[in-house]
Amino acid sequence: METTNYQAQAKNAAEASIQDAKKAAADAMKDMQQKKDQAAAKAADLKDKAADKAEDLKEQAAAKAADLKDKAADLKDQAADKLSDLKDQAADKAGDLKDKASGLFDKLKDKTADLLHAGADKVDDLADKLGK
Repeated sequence: METTNYQAQAKNAAEASIQDAKKAAADAMKDMQQKKDQAAAKAADLKDKAADKAEDLKEQAAAKAADLKDKAADLKDQAADKLSDLKDQAADKAGDLKDKASGLFDKLKDKTADLLHAGADKVDDLADKLGK
């Protein structure tokens, strides 16, 4: 009978070990599930933060692009104004040069006419002297 007692004790000890192993496995599974849930929550939080940061960066980039677009439009307007001013100045200078050229041409024409008349008078005087 003592053998049965040892067998029963061994059986009971084995069953107790199995129960302990099952409990340890269940606890380990529960712990792993908690860690998995925590990791998933942390991943979701990081994903949300990354999405928020991406949205912030997108808004900043859009604002910067709008600012650059406005600055480019201002520079374009300034360039157009400057070009218009330069065209006006060039037109004024061209008018001044035209007036000066016209004045010089008139002086040259008058001087040439005076020289031709003086030459003609000298030829007439010479002809009169030769004719006498």
